[in-house]
Amino acid sequence: MSARKIAKVEISKLFWKDLAKARNNPDYWTIRKQIGEMVSKAAAGEPGGDNPFSGKRFAGIRHMHVAAKLIVFTTYPDDDTMRICALKKHDFYGFKRERKGMAEKAAQKIWNASNSPAVRSPGWGSIKWSDPGEIPGHPELPECSSETLNALYQEVLDEIDSLEKLDAQISGMSNRTGQRVAESWIESLIEAQEAVEMQILKQARRKPDALPVAEFERWAISPN
Repeated sequence: MSARKIAKVEISKLFWKDLAKARNNPDYWTIRKQIGEMVSKAAAGEPGGDNPFSGKRFAGIRHMHVAAKLIVFTTYPDDDTMRICALKKHDFYGFKRERKGMAEKAAQKIWNASNSPAVRSPGWGSIKWSDPGEIPGHPELPECSSETLNALYQEVLDEIDSLEKLDAQISGMSNRTGQRVAESWIESLIEAQEAVEMQILKQARRKPDALPVAEFERWAISPN
């Protein structure tokens, strides 16, 4: 397994659905970071940390424990491709002799996720920001739906016109500090506008369903 060097990653619809459930978990950004590290190691030809199961039922399926007591399941459709299939709790597939009947169903769900069409993006319905400087490098920005990007773009334009959030931010500050914050804020707004515009244009272009491994570098980033 250490000789394998992946070049692209396919993601199942099931994984994105599972990840959506974890978005409000305090360990959400740690989970993403650990998955990003797994991909980066596999891209370098190193063991990613996703280990094989010992039983026949899960032969060909690999797994890795991540934060929040969750497990990410992977398969490898070919030598240069990793498929991220699911993100589940340990009792999803049972353990020892308990819930033995669950294991077979769990394995089938993973294989269904492995063989189903890959989904490039979950199309998040919202993105949280309190400072425009968070937007350009926000790790979820490329994962937003077109509707979310359009709404976010309008939020940025509205703030450029009104500076309402800025006024609330600098309220009570000294003139010197407020001016410094305002200058940075306005620069960040311009950068945010450009970043969202670029993402809207990128999304309009047709792309393959598999993601290049470089896309996972941003998974190590937290907006906070």
